Amino acid sequence: APFDDHCADVILRSSDGVDFHVYGAVLSLASPGFRETLQSLAHPNDRDAASVTMGESAVVLDRMLRFFYPGAEPVLTNLETLREILDGVLLKYGMRFLAPLGKRYLRSFIEAMPVGVYSVACRYEWKDVATEAARHSLRLPIRAFRLAPAQLQYITADRYHALLKYHTQCSEAAEA
Repeated sequence: APFDDHCADVILRSSDGVDFHVYGAVLSLASPGFRETLQSLAHPNDRDAASVTMGESAVVLDRMLRFFYPGAEPVLTNLETLREILDGVLLKYGMRFLAPLGKRYLRSFIEAMPVGVYSVACRYEWKDVATEAARHSLRLPIRAFRLAPAQLQYITADRYHALLKYHTQCSEAAEA
């Protein structure tokens, strides 16, 4: 596993107590947030790895690290886990360079969960993905929108209303 190298100089401890042995240089290059955190911990004469307690669970931290750390890409089967990872890498740690990879993963859920994908895309202001998801939502009957995905909590009522309006207008145009 890429996170068990005991020669690494940093230990990231997940919120549920799992240690990830990583290299500070990789973290610092990927994220200004990590760089600042690691600089505040720097002890040049200390041979022990610096330890940082993280707010993320082991599952989320593992997958988040795999977005940018050398090694295998994460396998994502859950839209909510993807949203948590994107919050971490994009919002919390400012790794905007990962947006294209995030979009690719988000699009992988578009067939099965177009409304959830629309919601997540709106959260990150990804208009291209939101538009694509809105088009895919046309395959659903409007009554399916009553069973709203959990991801709706992350967008404004205005964005949700825009999706419903788009769906209604397209349905009316198709019936005309």
